[in-house]
This record gives sequence, structure tokens and C-alpha cells, in this order.
Amino acid sequence: MKSTYEDRRFLNIFNDNEARLFFSDIILFVEGDTELEAFSNFSLSKKYPHMNNVELYQAGSNVYLENLNPNRSKLSIPYFYLFDRDKTLQYEVTKRQCKVMLQGNGGLFSLKPEKLDTEIEYYMKGYSPEYRAQVSILNNIKSSEGKVLSFNNKTLDFDNISKAYVNKLVDNIDSYLSKKNTIVLSSTFEECLINESSLPLFLHWLHHSNGIDVDNILKNLEGLTYFNNRTLATYLRLIFNGKTTTGLVYKHLQKKDFKLGRRLLNIVERDIQKKCFYTGKTGGWVTSFLDFAITHLELEAAKTSTSFDSKFSLIFPEFYSMIDKLRLDRG
Repeated sequence: MKSTYEDRRFLNIFNDNEARLFFSDIILFVEGDTELEAFSNFSLSKKYPHMNNVELYQAGSNVYLENLNPNRSKLSIPYFYLFDRDKTLQYEVTKRQCKVMLQGNGGLFSLKPEKLDTEIEYYMKGYSPEYRAQVSILNNIKSSEGKVLSFNNKTLDFDNISKAYVNKLVDNIDSYLSKKNTIVLSSTFEECLINESSLPLFLHWLHHSNGIDVDNILKNLEGLTYFNNRTLATYLRLIFNGKTTTGLVYKHLQKKDFKLGRRLLNIVERDIQKKCFYTGKTGGWVTSFLDFAITHLELEAAKTSTSFDSKFSLIFPEFYSMIDKLRLDRG
């Protein structure tokens, strides 16, 4: 084990909280409060006991992440980084178009074209199919810099052609970063919980737990042909401090380019506001919704003689995928 560190910034903040990581079975480094609350959920750990072996560490900066990497200390502890999509990819939004801007994340990784050139040069020295595939992936990522895409300012999503392009780009980025023990979220962790698949259950929870008039929300949206479950999930995610696939947040809809989007947001939000329901990242809604969802899915699984896993993975596919990755006994 390497026990000397030269980064004085890290030495100034190193304490027992950091020291415990060196004796962990597996580590998941997370950024935000939402991730920490979700992965620490007691009901979740009862269904997936292996989560009790996962040491969660919320890192406030890359100073922590770069120094706490087990490989740096020559330890064979499995670990993953979990990042929001905007650590890899952001968009410069103007009216109905947005421009791709590749990002870097300190010393952990960089998708900036000049940094990718160095990686491409390295992999071009090899002749294996794996190396050639990696060169192709990196070139595809690099070529996306500055690409102009179209999106719908009502659904707040990409149009079909741009969506297909982004899906391929995201797949390439995720494939490349998986080799660096990095998991990248579709947008933010809120999308793991509030998405098209989980929408009926989320609406049920809003009504059951908080008395919110969900029927009134749906009634006010009737007749809007472009407003489907995916779009409603997007707007709800904004209300609960998440992001759209295009990287927009709640405050962006105050701009004049999103006049209609702002009106739709108000329709979705006003019944929630009537209940003075706190939708912030530390408001407790994550624990409340997860507890409700797990209890509901347990009952549904028992009724239909199907496994809880199959139910959970259908409703929360991205979240389940991460939980599965954290199993120490994965083949």
C-alpha cells in the first residue's frame, strides 16, 4: 500500500472518513446528495444485501477523487466513479438548436479533442481488434465537438435524427469511460427515479403520499399531442431538481425561448406547489418515493408470481444496472 501523498491540499483534508476507504470491500464515489440518499436507502439494502458492502463516498472535489483512487495506493479494491452526464457532455443552447461541447473532469478523464488525440495516438500503436475498435470510438467522440443538433422547445428533447446521433455518441463515451471505472448517468440521478418507465408509479406516489391531485394535472394536459409520458417525466424531473437530456434545468425555462415550455411547467407544477411539497435535493422525497416504490413492487411481484428483481429492473432500469454492477460476485 502506498502511504505517501504529495498533494498538500489532500493532506489537509485527509481524516478517518477517507482512511476507512482503504479497508473497504468496494467503493462507489458519488457527487450529489440524491445519489447518496438513494444508495443508502434502508429498504433498498434489505432487497439487495450486497449494498451493505458498498462504501459510499461523496466527494466534494476532484482533489479527493484523484487521491483516493485505490489504484494510486496500489490496492486491489474494486471501485466506481458515478458522474452526471454534464461531466462528459454539455450543450450550448440557442432557440431550437444546441451545440455539442465535450468536457473534461480534471485528472480523471478528458474528452477534449486535444486530449483525445493523445489517447488515439496510444491506441493506434496496437494492432488488436480491441485497439482498432477503441480508435474508432475515440474518433467518433472527437468528431462530435461543435456538432449542431436540433431539439424541440416544447418536449425539451432532441428531434429523432439528433436523438439517434446523441444515443450513439453517449454509447461511445460510456464504452470509453467504463475502462476508467466510470459510470455516467443519462442526465442526473433524478432521471434514474423519474423516467418514462417509472412515471405511473411516481404519479401514484405523489397522490398517495402527498395528496397531490394527479388527475387534475393530467386533465390540464389533455389534447396536447406532443405531450406524452416521456415529456411529462421530463417536466417532473425539472421540478424535482433534475435535468433534461439536453442539459436544461428549471431556471432555463424562464428564458423567452421557452415561453411555451414555461407554461407547460406551470401546469405540471401548480398542483404540487399547492401542497407546499418540498422538491429539493435534501427534502426527503427520494427516501419517501423509494420506500413507497419498493413496497409497491414487492406486492406486485407477489401477486403475479414474478421476481422483485424483474419488476424493479423494468421500472428503474438505469438504477438497477448500477446496483448490479456493485455486486462483488458478478461473473
